[in-house]
Amino acid sequence: MNLKLTIAATAAALTLTACGGGSLVQPGVPTGFLEIQNDTRENLGVVTISQCSASSHGGNRMGFGNWIEPGDSAEFEISEGCYDIQAGGSMEIDGSFRAATTRMNIVAGQRSRFTVR
Repeated sequence: MNLKLTIAATAAALTLTACGGGSLVQPGVPTGFLEIQNDTRENLGVVTISQCSASSHGGNRMGFGNWIEPGDSAEFEISEGCYDIQAGGSMEIDGSFRAATTRMNIVAGQRSRFTVR
């Protein structure tokens, strides 16, 4: 795992708390880890992670200028619960992007992996 990406993703998640992306770690709720593995041939520059009950996916958790290179991964610490996850290339001008999507239950103390192919 790439430590730089873990740090960048954590910083992006903290930054997005103020921008409407919401915090991935809720006070008093046990946490687990989500690893996003890039098995594509292109960089993944957009990752959205939102609770299953949210009305939108929220902002990009990677932060400006960060990406997951082919064969690499990024890790996010997340409070346990149900999450909708998207990971893809770059964001389009209209705000859309081509992405792989999944819904996962994050379990406290465990690591879950979403492999993007």
